[in-house]
Amino acid sequence: MSSEDRKLAGSAIVVLAVIALELAWFVVIGPPGNSTNHAAKKEAENLFLGLSAEAWTAIFTGVLTISTIGLWVTTRTASLAAEKAANAAIAGQRAWLAIRDVKLLHPTSFKEEGATLRLQITTRNFGQSPATSTYVDAASVYLGAGNEAKVREEFVKKMRAHPAMLGHAIFPDEDDFIEQTLTWSDAPEKIKPSIKTQPTGQKTINLSILVAVSYRIAGIPEPRITYQPYSMLNIPIGMTVLKGESYEIPVEPFLAGITD
Repeated sequence: MSSEDRKLAGSAIVVLAVIALELAWFVVIGPPGNSTNHAAKKEAENLFLGLSAEAWTAIFTGVLTISTIGLWVTTRTASLAAEKAANAAIAGQRAWLAIRDVKLLHPTSFKEEGATLRLQITTRNFGQSPATSTYVDAASVYLGAGNEAKVREEFVKKMRAHPAMLGHAIFPDEDDFIEQTLTWSDAPEKIKPSIKTQPTGQKTINLSILVAVSYRIAGIPEPRITYQPYSMLNIPIGMTVLKGESYEIPVEPFLAGITD
């Protein structure tokens, strides 16, 4: 039940409680002003089936309120069912983009003086309709700096804000895919908090690479994203990807991605 449903249900309970108190007052105690025998006799003459006009008004109000609540519940249930069916239909026919084959290429290198990364990302459409405004990006996070969660949050936020007028279409065809190559450098102060010295004396770093694709689907203006963190642990300082070689990066096993 949503917060709105809970508020409406609470309001209905309050209304029913007030009506119940009113009925109890009129049925058990009777209307005010019957302290004398003359007033009681006059009141008895105005009863219908043993109840006063005020009591019948309270009963009618209660029945009307209960009917209104029942109608609201029925309408709400039907609306939720229709919305669920519509969402299922859209999900079955929309575009779904997946990230595949994230690799490091030459001249990727990791040094104390800084790092250079060249990343190749393959994106495919496993849905039933084209995706538009497709945009692929990545970011590096060196574990140990203490700002990992903030960097991930800002990266996802940036991908959701990608404008619709930029990017291109990718169709649901196994031969149609995006192979994006990104290159960037990281300054020594960025990687320094992650550098650790192993018992062997070898210095290593731990790296997380955030990869995401932002896109639009037919009929929905809001961007959809597929986001997945990848990780490389204990990378030796001095590691270099040679020309003609590649290194496939594994998916981060402890951090969940996003697919919407």
